[in-house]
Amino acid sequence: MYQARECYRDQRIGTARDHAQVVLDKLILAIEQSSKLSCLWKLLADTCFFVAKLPEKYCCMMIPKSFLEGGYLKETTFVEKEDLYKMAARFYCKAINLTEDNVLIWHDLGVCYLYHAMNTEGNGKQQLFLYSLAVARHCTSTNPSRWQHWNLLGNVAMRKDPPNYALGQHAFIKAVTADHNTAVAWTNLGILYLLMDNIKLANKAFSQGQRSDPNYVNSWIGQALIAEKMGHEEAMDLFRHSTQLGQQQQGSLGYGHWVCQTLLTASDDVNIYSVHNMHAVPVACDVLTWYTDHPKFIVCRNPRVQFSAY
Repeated sequence: MYQARECYRDQRIGTARDHAQVVLDKLILAIEQSSKLSCLWKLLADTCFFVAKLPEKYCCMMIPKSFLEGGYLKETTFVEKEDLYKMAARFYCKAINLTEDNVLIWHDLGVCYLYHAMNTEGNGKQQLFLYSLAVARHCTSTNPSRWQHWNLLGNVAMRKDPPNYALGQHAFIKAVTADHNTAVAWTNLGILYLLMDNIKLANKAFSQGQRSDPNYVNSWIGQALIAEKMGHEEAMDLFRHSTQLGQQQQGSLGYGHWVCQTLLTASDDVNIYSVHNMHAVPVACDVLTWYTDHPKFIVCRNPRVQFSAY
């Protein structure tokens, strides 16, 4: 599973899915020998959840029918995104039934419900948000000292329709109070303030996120969006730095946008430094290729950073 996640970070998506398939096959063999180990069901849920979040052409797995339906069927069935989310939630629930006091598995279940809600349409969407909200509240009441639970609650509050800004702000502030050095929660708080057009507080939150973890890409993208909103040219440098730290939708789109704008409008001196010396065109092509392969790409400039549930 570590190999799968490492391949995903390197954008080797097909290899990541292949590793996850091996994980699933071995876990099913283990569960068939001993089905009362909570850790096996938790790992199985993690595997299904990991593949469900992959781009559309990769989010599929082969699972033995005998495991899903019982009996001695030798055939395998092809399972795709929607069913992978449902199976992951089911396996997390199985793990919880075996160890009810493990709040960390409850947290994983809440994240699974949240991502499922974000990637589905129809009547079930709101119900999934309610499930995720209930689980997040359970986690924060059971273990209020863990920042991840408050961060999850804030994510649910901000992603539901309509967003609950008051609950989101309360949850993110509780998260950074529980752990002052968590870049994820500081950045999420900055995103909330950015959406509320409170640039000063957003800048402070993103800055604290950068101090907490200088390698956390979302905090740099947040600062780039503020610079862009204020009309500062350093936005291009901030977006470029974000692409060096890792792949992220808004960072890819932002840098591609600024490279095109620079090519169209900037003087020759600026082009030589910002474009030619920094190899801007090939870098922008690479990140935009990743962006268009991503399962939830958008087709217009949308000035917001993605909230992170982790």
